[in-house]
Amino acid sequence: MDKHSSATASTHLALEIHAAKVYTYSAFHKFKQEAIFSIDTCRTGGFTERGELEVTTVKDSSRKKNFEVAYSPALSDDTGTRKASCSCTMFERTGILCRHIIWIFSASGIKTIPEDYVVNRWMKE
Repeated sequence: MDKHSSATASTHLALEIHAAKVYTYSAFHKFKQEAIFSIDTCRTGGFTERGELEVTTVKDSSRKKNFEVAYSPALSDDTGTRKASCSCTMFERTGILCRHIIWIFSASGIKTIPEDYVVNRWMKE
């Protein structure tokens, strides 16, 4: 199915357009759902700094809960990638970015999914 079909983005997010190019068809649809939820249900609640990390509270109206996203806005010296983690731990459980990290990455102007967040098992290639 990955070879003979192309996934289409349903939002204006550059991250979703990039996901359509790199993820398998089924993984893309999981990402797409999270991207839609990020636009529809997530809002920034607060912001603090912890050393080199920026910690943002993301209000998720669909879950009626707040989540903390710890984010390194600068490129990491050793890996050359941006780092983020969310208190919902969806990425650690599924290998797909959660709506909260998608919200923060989009708000930060990141247009492609950082390499560390495209797990090999979900890649087309």
